[in-house]
Amino acid sequence: MTKKFENIKVVTLDFDGTLVDSMGWLTSIATTLIEKYYHLDKKTARKKYIETTGLPFVQQIKMIFPGSPLNEKVVAEFERIKEENFNQQSLFPDSKEVLEYLKEKII
Repeated sequence: MTKKFENIKVVTLDFDGTLVDSMGWLTSIATTLIEKYYHLDKKTARKKYIETTGLPFVQQIKMIFPGSPLNEKVVAEFERIKEENFNQQSLFPDSKEVLEYLKEKII
């Protein structure tokens, strides 16, 4: 093992957006829910979601629709859909290669 990796015991990676190309899929879910519950057109719903990307969805919704009584319901539905379907998302093309490289260097 090279000196560079000899003290590393654990590597933690964020799955969403790091190993899996999920941005388009999550944007689609969020846009659909914003259209459905807050009655915005698709273009505006998508724009508002993308403007707050990087934050947890619960914070995004609170920023976009402060104080709305629908927020909790929308967040719960978003998280349910995400959890039920996340394992169907595709890895970035080089994710497996990077994971194998790390495995070889660390284990």
